[in-house]
Amino acid sequence: MRRARRLFTPANLIACVALFVALGGTGWAGQVLSKNSVGTAQLKSNAVSTSKIADGAVTKAKLGGGIVGGVSPTKISKVDSPIATVPANSTGTVVTATCPAGTKAGAGGYSSGLYAYPISEGPTADGMGWTISFTSGGTPSSVSVSAICFAA
Repeated sequence: MRRARRLFTPANLIACVALFVALGGTGWAGQVLSKNSVGTAQLKSNAVSTSKIADGAVTKAKLGGGIVGGVSPTKISKVDSPIATVPANSTGTVVTATCPAGTKAGAGGYSSGLYAYPISEGPTADGMGWTISFTSGGTPSSVSVSAICFAA
């Protein structure tokens, strides 16, 4: 009898009720909603993520011959800055990767040694490159900046 009383605590009772409501709700939805009743109009923005798409469901042919998001792969390029040295105890060494003429930087990144750390990064004021400001500790370090460039 004591064991039964320990099992029927208010917390256990509420947990069981919540479980039955949750499981009953999905069963009810499966019976009430007809096949193909949920479509594009019912989906919220960004509701479908990569992990929710079955393998092989989206192919290059379905995306218009490999043009993803309306940008042809031929209009995307990556450029790297020359390797630069961030001096020891630097508080703001700026390194920039510049895009070719007729393109704009849309993203960027960097490669650095153990002792250089980015302070800030973003497109240049004219949008023609990607710039990153680095700091370092007591040891100099080599860095390189990359820009992803998009043709208009």
